[in-house]
Amino acid sequence: MGYDGMKFLHISDLHLGRKIYNVSLLSDQEYLLGQILSIIGKEKIDTIFISGDIYDKHVPNTEAVICFDSFLTNLVEMNVEIFIIGGNHDSPERIQFGSRLLEKSKIHISGIFQGVLNKSVLHDEYGAVNVYMLPFVKNTIAAFKMNHKSFSDTEEFIKTLFSKENIDERERNILLYHGFVINGNRIEDLERSDSELQVGGIDYVNANVFKSFDYVALGHIHAPQWVKKSSVRYSGSLMKYSFSEANQKKSVTIGEIKEKGNIEFKTISLDVKRDMRIISGPFEEIKKYAEKTDDFIQIGLTDENIISYAVEQLREFYPNLLELIYLKKQNNENISDLIEIQDVEKKDKFDLLKEFYESVYEYDLSEDNELYKIMKNICEKAEEEGVL
Repeated sequence: MGYDGMKFLHISDLHLGRKIYNVSLLSDQEYLLGQILSIIGKEKIDTIFISGDIYDKHVPNTEAVICFDSFLTNLVEMNVEIFIIGGNHDSPERIQFGSRLLEKSKIHISGIFQGVLNKSVLHDEYGAVNVYMLPFVKNTIAAFKMNHKSFSDTEEFIKTLFSKENIDERERNILLYHGFVINGNRIEDLERSDSELQVGGIDYVNANVFKSFDYVALGHIHAPQWVKKSSVRYSGSLMKYSFSEANQKKSVTIGEIKEKGNIEFKTISLDVKRDMRIISGPFEEIKKYAEKTDDFIQIGLTDENIISYAVEQLREFYPNLLELIYLKKQNNENISDLIEIQDVEKKDKFDLLKEFYESVYEYDLSEDNELYKIMKNICEKAEEEGVL
């Protein structure tokens, strides 16, 4: 451990393997993971906390798995203690695989909730640091694992779980958790974006539930932020994953925990390979001042009339133009939601339906899946009858 105390780096929501508008972000993600490795070396980091949503889908693609494997291998070679929990995008069983073997390499993984808090004890010159891990779990599964009839909400589940644990508040305690945490009932204080899908079983937990912990390393919300008046922090996502995040500055959180009650924090910004930006104005003005870039772009046109072949013309400068919207009304009809998305009309209708299902339910449909066959059959019949 470090001479002055344990120095840790907190990240979350890597979403490795994500695509936006069918454009792979993996090279951008590899670029950012490389930066994190450089920061770890420069800052002499002892421990890394990765608070869930390692992958973007329950069944990640091969390239995403290889990317994370390479990242972990580099961390082990740098002699970093590694803590990983599963998020709602992760498959608990896949995250958990090999965890007992990996303990020998100082990789601590909590993917499957087993009814108790996973705990590891680290040591520095100030004594013990207890690191607890609570992966994402639905309340129904949590109740079953804890032999509890049911929980009314996530807060009741966590309070019940903590009451069964022997958490010594005189010691230094850190928790990794993936979920929604707020200050009191101030939901509006939490900066959120539309790339955080709220799925069944997730609700808000008040920050005061975590009073036994010196630091809570959160995942799930993509904007880096403290939950106000607490020691609870979202590190934010690895990179921008929607245009609602365009104004966010992504970073990593670094903390150094010394004696009880003494933690120093700082953040280090991440430089992206391709940014996500929003540009608005009249078509001719945007075209006149356009500078060629590989950034991901959303353009909002303020023109009264629809511009013919606007996307094709603007892609000469913005090859990664992903959305074009009109911001004004025409003929008393609001066309602000008119979006041109590349290649949608060229795609097979079943492929569009399959992609929509997988995006909403975060579940990959394979050809041997019964639902896959039903959806395929419906699309084929609809096309034969001229419905699609």
